[in-house]
Amino acid sequence: MTWPDDGASAAARHQMAADLARGGESDWIDAFTAVPRHVFVPRFYRQDAAGAWQSVTWEDPGYLETVYRDDALTTQLDDHGVPTSSSSQPSIMLRMLEALDVDGGDQVLAPAPAPATTRPCSPVGSVLRT
Repeated sequence: MTWPDDGASAAARHQMAADLARGGESDWIDAFTAVPRHVFVPRFYRQDAAGAWQSVTWEDPGYLETVYRDDALTTQLDDHGVPTSSSSQPSIMLRMLEALDVDGGDQVLAPAPAPATTRPCSPVGSVLRT
């Protein structure tokens, strides 16, 4: 998929990382600055005023602003419209990564490419993919 990006995603990503950095010092902030969340969340769902789930993609107004807010995003619904998957709130991702307590040279096993498993490549020696 080609993203019709005029630099807005980089600006939004840098702002999100700066907002996360205000919560305290972390070795992971550079990774949040570098890894584009919108690539991993090409579509999410939000509820309208009536409570119905609506698909939101790059073409929709507010997509980029929403993707780079510190919010969890519903990324999948089952056949009955019940949320079954999400992209975690970035500040929670940051806390989980900090809780890993990794040191340079450590190896991290990442089960799949996703934001939370891609970001560990920043302060870690290497990431092993399955």
